[in-house]
Amino acid sequence: MDYMVVISAIVLGLSVLATLAKFLDWFVHSDPRTMLRTMRWMLLLLLIAGVGLLIYAIADGQWSLAMLVGAGLLIVLTLLKWRS
Repeated sequence: MDYMVVISAIVLGLSVLATLAKFLDWFVHSDPRTMLRTMRWMLLLLLIAGVGLLIYAIADGQWSLAMLVGAGLLIVLTLLKWRS
């Protein structure tokens, strides 16, 4: 294994730890309304990305992936309180 790979893995790990620390700090010191609004936007973005992945999986013929993504999207829609 090359030393550059080891160094880049360590730097990536430190970056992830710093991001986690900033997220936890935001989580502890934020307003609950802001948290709910952010969670709704993140779920909406997850829904949009999931629809794109679902279309790709169907077009590529990966039926098991399409079923998995479809089931996950149903959970996301439930969390968003989608009304049909």
